[in-house]
Amino acid sequence: MNTRKAIRYSSALLPANHSKATIKWGGDPQIECNIVNCSSQGVGVIILPLQPLLEFPKENDTILVKMLAAKRWFTGTCIYTSLDDRSIAIGIYFPNQYEQDHIQHLLYKALKECDHLGGDVNK
Repeated sequence: MNTRKAIRYSSALLPANHSKATIKWGGDPQIECNIVNCSSQGVGVIILPLQPLLEFPKENDTILVKMLAAKRWFTGTCIYTSLDDRSIAIGIYFPNQYEQDHIQHLLYKALKECDHLGGDVNK
């Protein structure tokens, strides 16, 4: 059952600056990643295997996320980590309502920009 209360957008529907982020958790260094989907309540990211990781975040770990478009850090919670041969996928939930509102505003502006440029946000 899908219990999400926010619309999740594929990064393919958003401007390029909404598809990159930097994340960090624990004492690990910052890691560059690709955003695959985004909503006001969370993001799904992919870390390519070219970046060595000492440790993976675990469920409920705090993860800081700096979206290229936002130019600021958001505090999230790891909801899943999935590893395959080519990448690491991480789901991150943003529990803070103020941060959710800020991300929603960024998404709204990005979707208006795509619409202005002739992008179809309803694909």
